[in-house]
Amino acid sequence: MALGSYKLLLRLGLPFVALWQWWRHRGEIGRHANWKELFGRYPERSLRSIVWLHSASTVDAPAVASLAHALQKEFPEHDVLVTSSTPEGREALHRACGGKLRPAYLPYDLPGTVERFLAHFGPRLGIMVGIEVRPVLMSACRLHGVPMVLANARLSRDLARSHARFGTLSRPAIGLFETCCAQDRASARRLQQLGARQALVSGNINFDAPSNPSKVEEGRALMAALRGRNTLLLAGTCEGEEEMLLDALAEDMHTWQVVAYGCKNTPAESGWRTLLVDDPDHLESEERFILRGLSAAMRVLVVVHCYRVEDEVIRIISARRATRQERAFYVRRWQP
Repeated sequence: MALGSYKLLLRLGLPFVALWQWWRHRGEIGRHANWKELFGRYPERSLRSIVWLHSASTVDAPAVASLAHALQKEFPEHDVLVTSSTPEGREALHRACGGKLRPAYLPYDLPGTVERFLAHFGPRLGIMVGIEVRPVLMSACRLHGVPMVLANARLSRDLARSHARFGTLSRPAIGLFETCCAQDRASARRLQQLGARQALVSGNINFDAPSNPSKVEEGRALMAALRGRNTLLLAGTCEGEEEMLLDALAEDMHTWQVVAYGCKNTPAESGWRTLLVDDPDHLESEERFILRGLSAAMRVLVVVHCYRVEDEVIRIISARRATRQERAFYVRRWQP
């Protein structure tokens, strides 16, 4: 009953989802070039056996790339297929894989689209990196004899509650994985509570990936520039946490140098008393930046923007007056 309702809702909502995707990425060249793949329509493929890796989110793209390269070395007689569900995920996979693997879209979770996907590629093994519940896909893989493995899974308490709330869909789908490899013991325990047949603790694949030499040098340069200064690094934060941290440290913030990794430029380079940092809430979809500075009317403004077309086009996401805490932080940041 629940699976039937799920399929019906997907069929009814599919046209609206397709229109929303088109509207969201309208005018962005190349974003819609492979839209047929979302409906299970793919170009020709090689005749070799395929090992299939799916990235559940853009955050999992580096882990997928690391695993894909390891599988290529271990099984050179197989082709490795990497898939994602969104344009952002596809682009993240392309960057993470260095262009050596051609990403594809995993189709919508409907019987017809899933059947076309499995018939076209005929994977010998499926590995889902990160948790993405697809009841129709998991059932079809079982019918086609495609073993599925869940890798690099991290299941927070809130996410586990959400899956438990829709247990009639989540439990059967999670139970169809041959093995679930979790990042930590808590995630493994929650996966077992949600019906996983076997849950192992294998750690985080991202820690096994080789370091990028250019990033290592960039990190060393940053450390050298900040040597001898009190530094607060906000990394891996969630929505709302930055404001909480800044409010808690507002009294002593003028003694700290706030650093966000990957800034396009710094105040010293720009020549203006502006503060430019990454917007961590949107790093999964695109690289956005938060700019704080003075307007001609001497008001502190906050502008969220991103760069397009090889940094030649600037897209303004939002512009507003700074809050009291943001004004205080800006003033303290530039106090002599």
